[in-house]
Amino acid sequence: SALIHPRLTYILGIVWDIIRNKSFYYNVDIDGRDYSGDYSMIVCFNGNCMGGNVFPVPHARPDDGQLEIVFFKKTSMFRKLSGLGHFSKGQLDKLKDCVFTAAGRNVTICCKNDFVINADGEGLSSKDGKASIRLLPSKLNFIVPEGVEFIQ
Repeated sequence: SALIHPRLTYILGIVWDIIRNKSFYYNVDIDGRDYSGDYSMIVCFNGNCMGGNVFPVPHARPDDGQLEIVFFKKTSMFRKLSGLGHFSKGQLDKLKDCVFTAAGRNVTICCKNDFVINADGEGLSSKDGKASIRLLPSKLNFIVPEGVEFIQ
């Protein structure tokens, strides 16, 4: 058995990142639009759930042809901690001072520092400080019973 419950490790990881409070300058391009700036985290969503019980972008759908990208601006550790509840409930409108969103199909991120990419719980290191995330249409098939829809 694990020494620490898996849900607790997830929460501890988030709290550790907030306490470290690192941010870097990222060159970000989304479908030809420039979103470059100082960010502590950039998250791309193809669905509305993160970690099983966190719903930061409740309108995100895996079948709408768009990635939802959430940018966390450089801000204080205390602001991040105080905003964690709003983030987990999808109340991003209450975080306008430190969070904003964009949508698109092709995301390119470059940074002078190598950075970690978390893909569905797996940590990957960027190659040469670069990452490309693309939404490929019709690559993931969903099989659901007749009459079932994604949760609104």
